[in-house]
Amino acid sequence: MVVKDKRGRRRYIAFSVTAKSPPSRGELITMMRDRSEEMEIEPPKLIQFDGEKGIVRCSHLLRERTVEMIISLGGKGELETKTLRTSGTLKSLRER
Repeated sequence: MVVKDKRGRRRYIAFSVTAKSPPSRGELITMMRDRSEEMEIEPPKLIQFDGEKGIVRCSHLLRERTVEMIISLGGKGELETKTLRTSGTLKSLRER
């Protein structure tokens, strides 16, 4: 059995947030957790967030649903989210 069979493959998704008053890291984690419960998926792990751009980690099987969840965070109009890129490694994602 290969190690990745046990751990699972991961995907890293870069996204940007546009808002009049950007959410804090804690507020964003809460919003993602609530939205993922509504969509009945495992909440992604927030790796990095600086107020404008961030990176989340998810399973490769949940990548499409996670992208939908990130885009839907801005549903009420105050917050606009946009996914930028998806990668299998953090290094290649940060280089771009």
